[in-house]
Order: sequence, then structure tokens, then C-alpha cells
Amino acid sequence: MFTFGSKAACQAFVFNNDEVERVESYKYLGFEFRATKNLAHGVSQLVSAAKQATHSMNRRCALLPISDPELRCKLFHSLVLPILSYASEVWGVDEKIGDAAELLHRQFLKHILGVRDSTANVIVLAELGRFPLCFHWWQQILRYHNCINNLHDDERLIKCAFVEGMHDPAHLFCSHKVHNWLQGQSVDLSVEDDLDVSTVIGNAKNHYAQTWHQSNLSSVARYQPLQPEYVLAPYLSAAKGFKSRKLISRFRCGCHGLHVDTGRLLLLAQQVPREQRHCVFCASGSEKDEHHFVFDCPAYCAIRNRFTNIFWGPAPTLSSCFTLHDPIARFLRECFEHRNTLVAAQTGHNL
Repeated sequence: MFTFGSKAACQAFVFNNDEVERVESYKYLGFEFRATKNLAHGVSQLVSAAKQATHSMNRRCALLPISDPELRCKLFHSLVLPILSYASEVWGVDEKIGDAAELLHRQFLKHILGVRDSTANVIVLAELGRFPLCFHWWQQILRYHNCINNLHDDERLIKCAFVEGMHDPAHLFCSHKVHNWLQGQSVDLSVEDDLDVSTVIGNAKNHYAQTWHQSNLSSVARYQPLQPEYVLAPYLSAAKGFKSRKLISRFRCGCHGLHVDTGRLLLLAQQVPREQRHCVFCASGSEKDEHHFVFDCPAYCAIRNRFTNIFWGPAPTLSSCFTLHDPIARFLRECFEHRNTLVAAQTGHNL
């Protein structure tokens, strides 16, 4: 016998004068429940299995080889996401339970981009045009809602509980969560009608993208001119070679090692205020950010003169420069190599 809660809180169950053994865990249809834990335990088992599937997929991609980020994201969607989404119709209503699954998703995306683990999650998702997994889970939940709603037998227990929960959200935890989420998406909820799942999820994703465009985070504000649309960045499919693609990804995502990046990674007591992260290679007093590095710093003037095609036009911008994928990769590589030489000359240590 399996019940939720501690043994002390559960009375003994006797059948034919024999006490039925009470177990601490029970696996039902592949999902494991624990007596003293919530559904997060079962999700942790799914994440462990998904990690193995991800490692196997990465090894296979390395052997073939498959390095295209778009294709690898499609493989993740086909091979790993079904594991992470198993039974999400039940546990997906509580997005905190799925945090471990979302963490694995973000780690995979950062791995194929070649960026640091500390890179802003919203930037990594936007670079690949991906959305958090919770949108997929809600899609599964709403499809399950329609499936239950279409049951013909109105006296079936699961439909009775679901309908009662939707009419009285405080009555049932799962229905309460679904009710609140749909209200947050401005959905005109009617238990008797099927939901247009594709439209609801599409609107939710559009709202997420609009919120991202309106973000006040400084890192996102610096990144948005490089990624005006919430789609897969074109260079990821066009740039030749993983090293060139990784170099562009790290620069665009803000983990390039410039002072505007490293100043925030120090211990709290040693962090340099953003307005004081000046360039140490020129006397302009300008902030050492991506725009200054590419366009203004005189330390890289000779390199710019060799890449005039990147800066062609009356008013070149970072966004226009990154449309030339291979030249900008070579330009960045030479600039960072020269920067390492300058740093070594100043400090006696190579980066």
C-alpha cells in the first residue's frame, strides 16, 4: 500500500487479518512517487534519464559529425524533450517542479553555443530562438484539458473532478493552476468548449517575446540591437566552423572578457560599477563595451583598416557588421589576439 505522508500519520490497513505493508515509493506508468516528497522526485528521475539521453546524443553528433545548432535543437526536441515532458500533464502545472528540467535545457543550449554557464538565460534562449520548456508543458496540459472535456460519459470520475475544479478553482489544485494560467493569458474560459491550443500557446509565446524586448536588464539592452527578432540568429547556420561560430556567440552573448563583462563577475565587494568600466588601452575614458571595442578603440585601428568591408557604409552598426559572418569572426579573432598581447605587455600575464 502506498500513501502520501509519514507513516505515523497513516493508520494501518488490514486485509484478511493481515496488515498490508506500506511502501515508501511507488512507480505508476513509469513515474515514481515518494510518500514524503512531492512530484519533484519523479521529475528528478526523468531529468536523470534525460541527461543520459543528452550525453548519448552529443556523443553521436560528435561522431557523425553534426554541429549545426538548429539541427541539434531539433534532435533535442525529438529525443530528449519527450523524456523531460513525460506526465507533464500532471506535474507541469507547477512550473517550479520543472526547474531541474529547464536547467538541463539551458545547459544544452549553452553547450552548443560554447558560452559560459553564467551567461544570461534569456539571451541564450533568444540567440537560438527557443522558448522555456514550460510552454511545451502547458501545451500538453491544454491538450489533456480538451481530451477530458471530450469524454462522452459525464459520470466518469476524472471528468466530474475536472469540471468541478474548473467551476470552483479552490477545490482542486491542478484545475486551480490551469484556471489561473488561462486567466493570465486573457483566455475566455468555458469548461464546455475546447481550447484552441495552438492559438493560446502562440499568444503566450508572443507575449514572452514582447516582454523580452521590453526588458530593463543592461545585458539584454546591449544584446537586443544584435538580435532585433526573436528567431534563430542567422550566423548560427551560416558561419563556417565551430570555432568561428563560438567566437561570434560569446561576443554577442556578452561573455567575451571585456571589462564591461568581467567587472560584474568579481566578488560583490570588488565589483566595478558599470559607468566606471573604462577602456585601459586608450585615453578616451569610454566604457569598454562591445561598440567601443569594434568601432572606436584606437588600439585596434590597424586591424579595422584590413577589414574595410565590415565597416562599409555611411553609418555601420553592430547589427550590420554581424551580417558578414566569416569576416566578423576573423576580425574578432585578430582583435582578441592583439588584446591578449596588450594585456600581457601591461601585466606580464597572458589571458
